Amino acid sequence: MAVNYNGKTVSDEEVKNVLEAISEYFGKDVNVTSGDRGTALSIGAGSKSLHLQNRAADFHVQDYDDATAYLHIKVFASQFFKTGERYEFIWHGPHTNTSGQHLHLGRSGSNANGYVKFLKEGVTSEGSGVYARDAVMQMVWSARSDSA
Repeated sequence: MAVNYNGKTVSDEEVKNVLEAISEYFGKDVNVTSGDRGTALSIGAGSKSLHLQNRAADFHVQDYDDATAYLHIKVFASQFFKTGERYEFIWHGPHTNTSGQHLHLGRSGSNANGYVKFLKEGVTSEGSGVYARDAVMQMVWSARSDSA
């Protein structure tokens, strides 16, 4: 099990740490499909994309459909995400207005009130292009240590 970057660059160390934790949890490879992007490659989110700030990655978990992986990651968030960090985690479903189905992980910064914002986009035909908030979890405790 490993994180396969497939020639993509992911500069944010904390994003890489979360991808490693996901790979370890599932016991499967995590296959990155997109990481840092220039403006010419920004698809869907436009100028506010964390990909443009080099703080995001799109990926799939080997042998898991994105819906199942998303649910596991949401339910067991403390296994993956570190306290004091602000994350967004998006399931881009079969009706996405982006480049295709995938999971998106972004880190928007750090502060004492870390959280994970779980969103769904394109899960239904009516949800194409709509980023619906699924949950926001404040990370008051994490199984991840600073060295993870």
